[in-house]
Amino acid sequence: MSTGLEEFDGDALNKSDVKDLYTRDGKGNIKFDSYPIAEKLYGKGGERGRNAALKAYEIAIEEKEDLNKLAFLAAAYAHAEALSLLFDAGVSPKITNSNRATLLDILAKQPGIRRYSYIEPLPSGAVAAAVNLLLDKNVDALNTEHFSDKRTCYHYAALKGKVEFVEALAKRGVRLDLSDRTGNNAVQIINKQKQKAGAKLLEDYFRLAKIFAEAGVDSGTYI
Repeated sequence: MSTGLEEFDGDALNKSDVKDLYTRDGKGNIKFDSYPIAEKLYGKGGERGRNAALKAYEIAIEEKEDLNKLAFLAAAYAHAEALSLLFDAGVSPKITNSNRATLLDILAKQPGIRRYSYIEPLPSGAVAAAVNLLLDKNVDALNTEHFSDKRTCYHYAALKGKVEFVEALAKRGVRLDLSDRTGNNAVQIINKQKQKAGAKLLEDYFRLAKIFAEAGVDSGTYI
């Protein structure tokens, strides 16, 4: 079995980066675990790190690892290319985790790349590409079983200022006017949060309000 180390020559990932991410079996052989490797590669940031992460997915497919777990990681980092690899290898696009989250729900959370005291955004266009891929695979954008208060992925994305995510859904004609358990739609939710928002998030809220308005979502008072 390949250790995978030879796949990561150069600056993208080296032996000192990954030595703590390998385990050994009872015979002392190195065991490759693609999940932490890929996660560390995403932490490198940029397209270089993402391209290198694809190698971890390829090895995982060869070694018949838990591909469902890796699909949720790829969704979290809006990695459409990795998701396509996993779907081709047999992963169902409609899988849900133990918290009933779909891949779109996970994508809505988009952690970004943590850089010490700030979060580096994902590459421009990555989120839209992943959203479109998942919609093409008929993943439910209106799932209300994961987020609290019966909210959908776009309620959560709007609250967090994820403009690219909501915009991608709008362009595909996804219904954006659903209300949560308390009767509030996404516009009402972000309107309530505006007074607490910093400058960047406030700017994103205004952009989101425009997207929702163009989709015909009412901007009534928060209930």
